[in-house]
Amino acid sequence: QTSNHSNLVIIFDDGYECVFLNAYPVLKKYNYKANISVIGSLIGEYEYMSNVQLGKLYLDGYDMLNHSFNHKQEVALSKNELIKEYRRCKIKLLSKGYYRGFNIIVLPGGKYIGSHLDIASDGKYKAIRSLDECYITKKEKVTDIEMINVYGSRSIDEILSLITEYKNQGKNIILIFHRINIEKSTSDMDISKKTLIRILGHIDREDINVLTFSKLLETY
Repeated sequence: QTSNHSNLVIIFDDGYECVFLNAYPVLKKYNYKANISVIGSLIGEYEYMSNVQLGKLYLDGYDMLNHSFNHKQEVALSKNELIKEYRRCKIKLLSKGYYRGFNIIVLPGGKYIGSHLDIASDGKYKAIRSLDECYITKKEKVTDIEMINVYGSRSIDEILSLITEYKNQGKNIILIFHRINIEKSTSDMDISKKTLIRILGHIDREDINVLTFSKLLETY
């Protein structure tokens, strides 16, 4: 059971370096701890965070979530291949000393297909998240976690309104970002640093409890 108080989890999918450069300093001002969905094979690759950068975030309280090893679209993989993808990423995260979040799966490609919840349960993963659903292993669909995807084309006023609405309903919120750039980009996966600052300021004014994914799971 969750409390009536609304919690909010901030997640940056894929582990882009611009998150470390542009988002991390802003979150630090609010003392907010976020989560990085790490693609195991892309640590240290061009435009992705290095292990040194990920390690700094981890030491500062961030969770490192399991976003598969190669980020292949899940529809193209068999169940055994999926199991291997998550296991390889788990081993990579643990080998780097990231013990918070390795057992939380973030699906590549966003949507659920049939066997994912079984894979999470059988593999002793604590939770599994797509772009629009979140399950806690061995339980039914969690209906009091609301997902908000922050895209470049999405109205900032709509996002702020949803945060307030869910908070007033006592819902837990997962806020999903991808890339944070200095200026607004044409890519839908990008938002500007200015937009992020506006969102974080709104969360602060609404007095919503910001915590990591692993801390949220402790409330269930």
